[in-house]
Amino acid sequence: MKRTKSYMLKVIAACGLLGAAAVLAGTEMGAPQAKAPDIAALKTQLDQATRDGNEAAALDLAMQIVTATEPDHIESLYAAARLHGRMGHREQAYLWLNRAIGSGFNDRRRLLEDEAFKDYREEDLFKTLARRAWARGYFELL
Repeated sequence: MKRTKSYMLKVIAACGLLGAAAVLAGTEMGAPQAKAPDIAALKTQLDQATRDGNEAAALDLAMQIVTATEPDHIESLYAAARLHGRMGHREQAYLWLNRAIGSGFNDRRRLLEDEAFKDYREEDLFKTLARRAWARGYFELL
């Protein structure tokens, strides 16, 4: 069977989504789940490496902290946007939604289906933010 370029791109994208889902679930495909890092200990080590001038170690520690905290941070930003949206605080909802998307939120479908934003869906700003979320997700696949 002849494979088209379009078909192969879809297969590659699907594999990327599976890998991303595994990472978001806290595991690598087929690997046992690792223990959550101690953020306070990592921060202490980061401070010490910085004081010692060991930039490579400091950078490695900083990246470990980012990797460990980023998903919860993004979800917290989105939760703040949702709550402002539900309470009718339009400007605050948009500000927090913009921060969430800028920080990595990319679930366009979730955003479009979220009842907290049902009154926002026809607004140009909401549509723009939904496109940004989609674009962020698309670029992460690449």
